[in-house]
Amino acid sequence: MKRIISFIMAAVMLCLIMTSCADSSPAALTLGEHKITEAQYGYWASSYKGNYMNSYEDVKNTAEYWSSEISEGVTAAEYLDEVTLDSVKSTLVNSMLFDKYRLSFTKDEEASIDAYISDLILERAEGSKNMMNALLGEFGINTKILKKIYLEEEKIAKVYNHLFGEGGEKALKDEDFEKFYKDNFVHVQMIYIENISTYKTDEDGKRITDENGYYVVEKLKGEAKDKKDAALKAAQDKLA
Repeated sequence: MKRIISFIMAAVMLCLIMTSCADSSPAALTLGEHKITEAQYGYWASSYKGNYMNSYEDVKNTAEYWSSEISEGVTAAEYLDEVTLDSVKSTLVNSMLFDKYRLSFTKDEEASIDAYISDLILERAEGSKNMMNALLGEFGINTKILKKIYLEEEKIAKVYNHLFGEGGEKALKDEDFEKFYKDNFVHVQMIYIENISTYKTDEDGKRITDENGYYVVEKLKGEAKDKKDAALKAAQDKLA
């Protein structure tokens, strides 16, 4: 597994250096006819790394940190590589399911992504597509591939809603919730029998308190304890 991850990441780094490979990036992962290109993998790897670094205050982007163990036998780099690989694998499987269920995007949905990318170009590249492609080239991609990446991410919601959304073929119905409730709900009645100690009372049966206002407790003994022990045994016999 480590050799596979290292190979993929090495290929990704090569693609990052040679930004011209963006449009013809070879496959990093495949599933049947579906694939994740090295350019796409590189983009997600960079994104996950950025999210990881922003999530923890003690993360340092240094060779020393990435080679340090964050759990027994696992370095920070190995952990991030594995998380990235698992996530991209899930995206690849989702892409396959998207086609399997013959799902598609509406014109409005694609237009929404185009509009979002246009906003990014205005915000990050002063409205210049060439400048934006130069910036994206640092990740081994361009605006065309960025759109494909966003579409892959949107497919996740599409597949989920198709399966589990309202009217989905695997959506839970009211009877499913009712069945789960009946099969798993447990009502517990607890009976507490104190056969060790009891509150000390005065001649009128009122609980006695000490100088701090706490009830005074004394050990059960004699007939009172015998009655409690008998009640406890009777309860245990019924449960046996």
